Amino acid sequence: DSCIKNCCQARVIYLYDNLLVQLDNLKSCHSLTHLYLQNNNLTQLSGLEGLSTLRKLYVDGNMIARVDGLQDLQQLQELHISEQRLPEGVALEFGAECLQALSRTLVSLSAAKNGIADIAPLAALTSLRQLNLSSNRLPLDGLEHLRLAIAPLEKLTCLDLRDNLICKAKKYRDSIVLTCASLTELDSKNVGQSERLFLHEMLARKLKREQIHDKHCQPVRELQGEHGTRENFQKTLADIPVHEESLLSEAMNLPHVEQNAFTKSPS
Repeated sequence: DSCIKNCCQARVIYLYDNLLVQLDNLKSCHSLTHLYLQNNNLTQLSGLEGLSTLRKLYVDGNMIARVDGLQDLQQLQELHISEQRLPEGVALEFGAECLQALSRTLVSLSAAKNGIADIAPLAALTSLRQLNLSSNRLPLDGLEHLRLAIAPLEKLTCLDLRDNLICKAKKYRDSIVLTCASLTELDSKNVGQSERLFLHEMLARKLKREQIHDKHCQPVRELQGEHGTRENFQKTLADIPVHEESLLSEAMNLPHVEQNAFTKSPS
């Protein structure tokens, strides 16, 4: 403690690999920009009040169960809080008030290996550019929830979700790339412009098929029924533009139908 008192003008303080269980006497460090507290025994983020100049905080490898108490860190840009030593079944949580206070400044969050299953609160961090949530517990069926959480992160460029079950979800990568227009790296792999353009083209084609399906399929199916006549079905097909007909067949999972098929005499 006495050493910290003598570091009032320090910009960087290293206190990692100790046995700290709480933080005292840091309030006087008004010039502090970097604080390294990895691998201690901290259970909460208290004692940091008043560090309004702090930009980077490293608390990896502690015993912190909740991200809270950082509301006074008005310039915090990076928070590193991976690999907390928590009891089995306990996951790192995020305080809504704390995240809201950090929403304008925090650009990088690393919270790997913390048992996290729900990232909905992180939608508040609209300034994030880098987000590392690898080796957590994001579920296989949570893709839609994930998309809703990252959609507001319009500045996000790097996202790491490796070693989560959700990575095995169908269309996982495609969905995330389409959701995050600013993303340049996903799970340590580049997101190229050609990939993004291809996915947008595929999405546009899918939407077009669905529009055509809604427009034409119901009357076609009705005319295919037992009360539909050959003449009416032929007329319905004739009303569908040629460029839409193939898409309609694809949307309905039907073979292409010749428009004069019903005028031919049976052999």
